[in-house]
Amino acid sequence: IYLVTDAFHERRALIAFGRFPLTLTAAPPLLDIPPVLNAGDFVPGLGGWVASYHAIHEWVGCAWYALRRRLAGRPDAP
Repeated sequence: IYLVTDAFHERRALIAFGRFPLTLTAAPPLLDIPPVLNAGDFVPGLGGWVASYHAIHEWVGCAWYALRRRLAGRPDAP
């Protein structure tokens, strides 16, 4: 199965679908392009807050799946 999702939350999606007996292949539709940095990029702004929110959301989601596996008695299952 090709799991097509944004590269930003691909890890969490693989964990979520990993509990099913499927062979998964990650297939992000668009890879991130390395940014061209300038001096203004180092000044706090709204874009940084939004990116931080999404990153924290994904890490909390991964932690939730790990906790749920542990509570179910399957610490090694995906």
